[in-house]
Amino acid sequence: MRTLVVVVGLGSVAGFLALHALPALPPLFASWFHALDLTDGAATGRLAHLATLEFLVASLVMLPTAVTFGMVFPLALRLWVTGPRDPRGTRS
Repeated sequence: MRTLVVVVGLGSVAGFLALHALPALPPLFASWFHALDLTDGAATGRLAHLATLEFLVASLVMLPTAVTFGMVFPLALRLWVTGPRDPRGTRS
């Protein structure tokens, strides 16, 4: 039960931080776009670099939230199957 509470708490914090980090994504993407010199040049490989850059920028914010929320279901299922236990290891 304690593990589930910790994971839900971490997921909530990660979601809260992701919500506040979303407005910073377009400037971050634009700065990396210009730093990697994707503004000019041949189209060959540019689309792949652009897609990779978009994926990395979005993953920085969304991955911690998705992982912690993804851990909630297995932990809740384990709690449902085994039932709550007291600190001595017996069922309450």
